[in-house]
Amino acid sequence: MSEQFSPEQFEKLSGLPLGFYGSKISKEGELPVDFIDYFKVNAGRWDGQHLEVALALLRTIDTDVAKHLIADYLNHPLKYIRLTVLGMVDQMNPVDDYILSRIHERLRSTTGEEFGVSTLKRIQDRALREPVS
Repeated sequence: MSEQFSPEQFEKLSGLPLGFYGSKISKEGELPVDFIDYFKVNAGRWDGQHLEVALALLRTIDTDVAKHLIADYLNHPLKYIRLTVLGMVDQMNPVDDYILSRIHERLRSTTGEEFGVSTLKRIQDRALREPVS
């Protein structure tokens, strides 16, 4: 029997227990149908660790809305959130126009020497070669 995501438990955990909880839910658990709404309402107040785990959970929802929410964090002020999201976006296929616009925004805001720029350019090139049908 899979474990149902509990917002209360998610909110009270921190450190390794939070990471283990997120991993367990993403692999074996079940997210409520309103998880995207829960994410939208709460993401702005979470610390980096809760945001990172919530993004990983969001990644398990295979919808354009979830993918777009993830891509919105490519320009997050915390570097490790940007890098986490970069890895997620790199695995998205195909990359639609909205995600491509977030990539372009990130590329415009970098010096060109920042870690991840080559990955962003590779994703951009892949998206331009393989347009969404």
